[in-house]
Amino acid sequence: MRSFASAAAARAIATGSLLALSAISSQAAAEGVHGRWESRSTDGKCWAASQPVGSTGNAGGRGPAYVSIQNHPSEGVRGSIAVVSGNPDSGKGEVTLEVDGSKFEMLPYGEAAFARSGAPEASLIAAMRKGRELKVTWALPSGDTVVDTYSMEGFASAKAEIDQKCR
Repeated sequence: MRSFASAAAARAIATGSLLALSAISSQAAAEGVHGRWESRSTDGKCWAASQPVGSTGNAGGRGPAYVSIQNHPSEGVRGSIAVVSGNPDSGKGEVTLEVDGSKFEMLPYGEAAFARSGAPEASLIAAMRKGRELKVTWALPSGDTVVDTYSMEGFASAKAEIDQKCR
């Protein structure tokens, strides 16, 4: 179980990240296409994102699902990983993220989940660079389970581009 402090920190990060993702996504067209990943930048903020190549489970009525990595140098953010389910209740359940079978801890909040910053996030990014497939399992409060599968084809190239543009 997360402590109150870490839960509060996760909520603060999540709220800021979701607002930034929403604002940025509507403002910038894809600048680079890297396999299954697209990169974008605007106002000194860069991100790369991908949509699922497959989803299973009861995901009816949900919005777009995606995984992203963000760099916001002016805010001290580099390599922030977020997955969005498109279901507002996802953060009330459990979230599991796997890259080629290796599991990583995620902090759920709202319709998203975030990698814990520092060493856990760095390990996840390293696995994503080498990986072929990323799976996110959302265990919803309703008892339903949704699994989103992403291709890692192009991730390393997309990350290199956003790292170059937003140092």
